[in-house]
Amino acid sequence: MKKDKVVCNCYNVTVGEMEEAVAKNATSFEEIQDETNVSLCCGACEDYARNVADELLEQSN
Repeated sequence: MKKDKVVCNCYNVTVGEMEEAVAKNATSFEEIQDETNVSLCCGACEDYARNVADELLEQSN
């Protein structure tokens, strides 16, 4: 997955930023949201953002 791919257009959150949140010990989608603001505005990206988060969290285990 490309690190510069935008997941959330409202806050311009990228895969790389979500990955950094996981590296900083985020262990859930909600913790990634707290760190990045992903999917906290209109919610249109929530399904995709959750899928990306799940993949990143799985890779971190």
